[in-house]
Order: sequence, then structure tokens, then C-alpha cells
Amino acid sequence: CDKVLAGYFPSLRSGARPKRGGLGIVTQSGAIGNSLLARAIDRGIGISFIISSGNETNVSLADYVDFLVADPQTKAISLYLEGVSDAPRFVAALRSAAAAGKPVIAYKVGKTAQGARAALSHTAKIAGEPTLYRGVFRQVGAIEATRLDDLLDIPMLVTKVGAALRKPPTTIGVVSISGGLGAVVTDHFNAEGFDIPTLGDRTRQRLEALPVKLGSTANPVDTTAAIQRTETTIKDILAIVAADDRIDAIVFPNAARFPEPALNVANIIADAALETDKPVLSIWYAGQDNGPAVQRLHRSERVACFDDPGHCARALAAYRDFLLWQRRGGAARTGVLPMPRAVMPIVATPRGILDEFQGKSMLRAYGVPLPAESLARSEADAVSAASRLGYPVALKIVSAAIPHKARVGGG
Repeated sequence: CDKVLAGYFPSLRSGARPKRGGLGIVTQSGAIGNSLLARAIDRGIGISFIISSGNETNVSLADYVDFLVADPQTKAISLYLEGVSDAPRFVAALRSAAAAGKPVIAYKVGKTAQGARAALSHTAKIAGEPTLYRGVFRQVGAIEATRLDDLLDIPMLVTKVGAALRKPPTTIGVVSISGGLGAVVTDHFNAEGFDIPTLGDRTRQRLEALPVKLGSTANPVDTTAAIQRTETTIKDILAIVAADDRIDAIVFPNAARFPEPALNVANIIADAALETDKPVLSIWYAGQDNGPAVQRLHRSERVACFDDPGHCARALAAYRDFLLWQRRGGAARTGVLPMPRAVMPIVATPRGILDEFQGKSMLRAYGVPLPAESLARSEADAVSAASRLGYPVALKIVSAAIPHKARVGGG
């Protein structure tokens, strides 16, 4: 029988179809989900499931994440979320994903007051304080997306070259046909905390013995325009650099080229990636005339191809941080307070606005030092507490109906 398209995913009506793969997408916006799917098809990113969660009447975002964690095909999970109705379930689902080694990349809308209002009018989700979500993501090892394309760039890298990373990458070997582009790439990767080390003496000797004069054999390796005379040498250069023990991953930035040579180079890069056990990342900074070359690399199962140096560096850094988080046993990252085992404020605290005593109790659970205090419910309680604490003392009102003393004319 004929297939029926039961949903608002116009990209499925086109001739192109998503290939089966390792990215699971859950979105609280159907239109954004459709656009993510269309862009994933263009980039050759394999999809396990794409789920538009609707109004989540009886199945929540957490349920979908749990489903993808249990799915053996799914290797990475991307979320577009406007709000969460069940925080404990959501946090538990994110923890399960991290424990399973499946990075969750989450784009949380509502980072501004107006954005939060827009989200509320869209799905009636209360966007919530962005710093709270950011803290939760960092606690449980989820990756916060700063751009929508992070939802594709990072999982593309994970699903295509993640298996080739034997450890969290720290060093990059850059092979470029342009000295300027090599310098730009170096800046971006340095800014994300990567080192571009000088290649070993043996590596440089092997590069200098090739039948083409290279502009530099240090790192970045500058092939100059001379490489266009013997394009097949690119494969040898990539293999030599990949063999250097100082290098964790290879980045090959490409500038605009004539269409025919561009396609030749793309084929060479794709073939070279199959013959090395280290990740190969391509950055193709060009126009539509180089489109066939870019699409060739997108079809490759062993090359992650980006169109911007910053996006490439950001994607590798995000996955590196996830691997480091796992290696440290899921401990909180630098600058994040550890989650107490016995107390989980997201679960234990009441919903809504906390009064001062409840808020301070939550902060104490995280180890934040605060002045001693006691909750008194009567005059006798107040006298007893003051005697224990020691005079002088301050008396404050605590009421769920009075979030701030200024509301009732207090001074």
C-alpha cells in the first residue's frame, strides 16, 4: 500500500530521505524539528528517531529521552526544549543518558525575558530560569547548545568520528592548503583549550621527503597551492600526521577551489579517513560551487565535515568535555558545586517560590556557608532560638504570601 505522511514534516516529501543512524532528536517545536531533519539530511547525519513531543499530555520529554537511551541504534540525543513539567524525571533521564555514554545536547530556549514569553505563548511551557537549567546540565553531563546548529554539529561529530577517539582529545594536527586558514583554525581550537603542538622530528622528516615542497611542516602543515599539482599527496600527508603520537585528531581546512579539483580532494580525504584510526575533521569554507565536494564528505561515514572553523572547534570541545566528565566519574565540572547524595533540591524542595528559610536550606545542602538561624513558629520558639544562637538576634517574617517585605510596606 502507499505510505501516508501523517505529520508536519515537509522534508519527508522531498526526494531525499534521512538515512538510518545514531542521532535521536526530541523537539517541543514541530517546525524546528522539521528544519533539523532537513538540515540533517543535507549533512548526511544518520537519524534513529525524530520525535515531536506535542503538548506532552501524558508522555513527557523525559519518557522520550529514556526511550532513546534504551535504543541501541541511538548514540547521541539532541533536545529542543521550551520547558520541563517534571524536573525530577527529566534530571533522572539525563543522568541515565550520561551513564549509558550517550551525550545529550540540549538547546534551551527562553534565555531572555522576551524569549521566555514567546515560549510560554507557544507551548504554554514556563521557560524557567536559564541559569538553573545550565546548572542542571553541567551537573549531569549534558551539553548545553548555544546555537541550534549545535544540535546537529556535535552529534555529527559523535556519530561519525567519536569511536576513533581513544581518549578525550587535547592535541590537534592541522593540515591546510592555506596558511591563513590554518592560522584561523589554530586560533579557534586554541580558544577552546586545544593544543596545536609542533610535530615530532620523524614526522617532519617524512613530510619533507614527499615529492612536493610544503610551506611548513611544523603544525599547522601548510601544503600551499603546490599541492594542486599532486593532489594524491594529500592522502600521504594525512597518514603521516595521523601517525604522530602527539596528535589526537586531524583537522583539514579547505578554502574555495575549482569544482573538479575540489571533488578530487574530497574523495582523497574520505579515502584517507578510512585508513587511519584517528578522527578526521574537515572544514570546507567555500561557496555553492564546491557543494558536490562538501556533499561527498557528508556522505562519508568517517569524516565530520563543517562549514566554519569555530563550529568545528566548538563541537570537538563539547564532546571532549563530555568524555572528561565521564572519565572523572561524573563529578561536577570546574566551578560547579557537587550534588549531595542525600539531598537533591530539585526533587526535595516544594514547587513555586521558596521563602527565605527554604531557600537557605537548599543552599546549605550544597555546602554554601550561611549565618546560623532557626525557624520559630511562636513567641516561645523565638525566645528559645535566640538563647541557643546568642544575642543580639534579628527577627524576620517568613510567609509564602510575602515574597519580599517591600510588598507589604516593610522597611
